[in-house]
Amino acid sequence: MPKVIYPPGSIAEQTLQVRLRENFVPDEDEPRFLVGKDYPELCDTCRSAIDSVVEQVMEGPDTEDQESPLLFAGDHRLMCGGDHCRVREDRERRKKQKQGHLPYAGQDILNRYPKLTAHMICESLGYFTPTSAANAIAAYLNKEECYCEWYMDMHGKSQHYPNTPHTMLEVGERTVKRAITLRRSHSGFMAEYKRAFLLVKAEQVGQGPLFMSW
Repeated sequence: MPKVIYPPGSIAEQTLQVRLRENFVPDEDEPRFLVGKDYPELCDTCRSAIDSVVEQVMEGPDTEDQESPLLFAGDHRLMCGGDHCRVREDRERRKKQKQGHLPYAGQDILNRYPKLTAHMICESLGYFTPTSAANAIAAYLNKEECYCEWYMDMHGKSQHYPNTPHTMLEVGERTVKRAITLRRSHSGFMAEYKRAFLLVKAEQVGQGPLFMSW
C-alpha cells in the first residue's frame, strides 16, 4: 500500500510529526485515515459519524484515500448536511452583523428568514424572486438603497402623492414593514403565501425562478 501523505499543516500531519520526534514509527501496512478529530470545523454529529465508519472503510476497497471515512459517511448520508456545522459559524456571523461589523447578504436572509422572504414575494405580487426579495431585505437591514423597477416606481410617485416615501431608503423600509404587518392577508391570486414559501425552499437548493416568481 502506498504511503499516505497528510496535507501540510493538518492536525494529522502535526500529530505524525510529534510522534516521529518521539521516535514513534507507525506501521506502514496499517492504513491511516483522517478521523473526526481532524475536522474541527465539523459538528459533533459529523465527527462521530466519521469515526463510526472507519472500520468499515478499512475493510473496503477504498483504503488509499486518507479522507475515505469522510467520503463514506457523506455518501451514506450520515452527516448532518451542514445544518449543525453552520451553527457555530452562523452565531459568530450574526453577532458581527448585529454589531454592524459585517453587512447582511441576500443568502443570509434567504436561509435565516425564509418566511419573511416569502411574504416579500407576496407583497410584490410575484415581482420579486426569492433572491431579489432576500436582497431587498438585506439592503433594508444594511441601511442601503435597493434599486429595482418596483422600488423606483414607488419613489417616482413621491412627487405626486404626499403619503408615499420620498427616498429610496424609505421605500425599502416601508416595503419590508408592510410585508410584516400585512402578512396575514397574503393569500389568493398573486399573493399566495404557501406558494411563495415553496419557491423560497426551492431557491435554497438552487432551483428557484430566474426572472419573477409568477
